[in-house]
Amino acid sequence: MEKYFIKCTIISVGICTVILGGCGTKAQTLPLSQLSATAQALASHRTEHILYSFRKQPDGSQPLGGLAIDTRGNLYGTTKFGGTAVSGTVYVLSPSSTGYTERILHNFSGPPDGNYPTGSLSVDSQGTLYGTTQVGGAQAQYGTVFDLKPSGTGYAERILHSFNPFYSSDGAYPYSGVVIDNNGVLYGTTSAGGYGGQGTVFILKPSGSGYERDGWGFGEGNDGVAPYGGLLLEKHGFLYGTTSQGGAKDFGTVFKVKASGIVFPKVIHTFNGSNGASPQSSLVLGKNGSIYGTTVEGGAANSGTIFRLSVHNRASTETVLYSFNGSADGAHPYGAPLLGARGVIYGTAAGGGAFGNGVVYALTPSGTGYTERTVYSFKGKPDGSAPNGALIFTKTKELLGTTQFGGKADRGTVFAINP
Repeated sequence: MEKYFIKCTIISVGICTVILGGCGTKAQTLPLSQLSATAQALASHRTEHILYSFRKQPDGSQPLGGLAIDTRGNLYGTTKFGGTAVSGTVYVLSPSSTGYTERILHNFSGPPDGNYPTGSLSVDSQGTLYGTTQVGGAQAQYGTVFDLKPSGTGYAERILHSFNPFYSSDGAYPYSGVVIDNNGVLYGTTSAGGYGGQGTVFILKPSGSGYERDGWGFGEGNDGVAPYGGLLLEKHGFLYGTTSQGGAKDFGTVFKVKASGIVFPKVIHTFNGSNGASPQSSLVLGKNGSIYGTTVEGGAANSGTIFRLSVHNRASTETVLYSFNGSADGAHPYGAPLLGARGVIYGTAAGGGAFGNGVVYALTPSGTGYTERTVYSFKGKPDGSAPNGALIFTKTKELLGTTQFGGKADRGTVFAINP
């Protein structure tokens, strides 16, 4: 059982009917779409094609994170398993006249290297790739931050940091990738470690030939526990993120912290079940300054939500844009939403759909609310199954993503969909 589903099992969430007051947070629920199962199935008949099916060894297996794309259309990602040492891979899919050609850029081999990369990659202007591994590393095997730099005909890997929670309250077990600022500083989260053992926000600053670590730990339950999602870095120098547990009701939080490291993270929103539970994706910044995200559980049917936060001073106002029904419309959105033209929001849900293998969804503004449409329902093998990562756009506005399972060998896929 993979880590995304393990988390869902461990975090037991009941449906709450109480709207939480306090923490400077207000909740408002918009009308839900009443699409029938028949309409959902008809709407899912979109053009989908598999760009690549993973084959396990020596190929990769089970891509959990989303994709990164460069200016030439090359697609970069990670697989949690597979490769020559069955410890995961970094791969690239390069467009060709006949489709896409896959190449493994790095095979993780375990200590002192990393094991089991589960997050998405970041790419800088020089083509260097940055990411994390869930475990492995040179010290206590609690995970790493790495980069892969183009070198001749291949890539050279370097471990930038090996986590060790027994040393200076370092973090442990990073699940998401990192974000990079203009000065090359890396920001990310670990799901455990820190002073309270409940997770950290870490900063890696270039220093000489290496990196210097800084950051904060979550020390109490009300501050949040277990941040699985990555960070949003906005232009005013603040980092936003989520914790999958903790807060007043122990259903997770949204926090804000200065990237300079002067103060500890401040909770700006607490989930209570009815307005969402267990957020595990990164957040996305809208054009108007609002923040968008997803929760894996909670909502009207305890199958997850898509939400928007309007942040103002020390408070925030949450609007639940959609609650998944857990049937044909999808269930359990792990990936971050993707903001499209004319206010349309796209994303993936790992379960539900016409065949129970997950969906690609679209939320379209409609009156005072949003209407949900199932863009595509995954069929399983040889199609994809269990899409966990966020989507990205191509230049032609196709949607690209990954599925954890499915494909010809049931080891996961990279797919494209015309929405």
